[in-house]
Amino acid sequence: MFTPRGSLTLVISASDANERARVLPTFLIAGFAELWVPVLCLKIALQDLSPRVRRVIFAVIAGLGSLAVAPVLVRPPDANPALATSS
Repeated sequence: MFTPRGSLTLVISASDANERARVLPTFLIAGFAELWVPVLCLKIALQDLSPRVRRVIFAVIAGLGSLAVAPVLVRPPDANPALATSS
């Protein structure tokens, strides 16, 4: 999935200064497409359902997504072992 910080760092470090003006817009368009294409496909797949059913399906998907990322969002900042400094 599109992770802006790590991916952008990789793109900047892998390209030289002359290529950045061409590479960064391509990077941003690819990230936008990764977010946009599944939404469009879901809309096309659900277009024959009633608006009420579509809202329920959207609520279930949003709720499951929120539950999936909740452990990452709720933990305290020092609980990440990758960020902890060794003494």
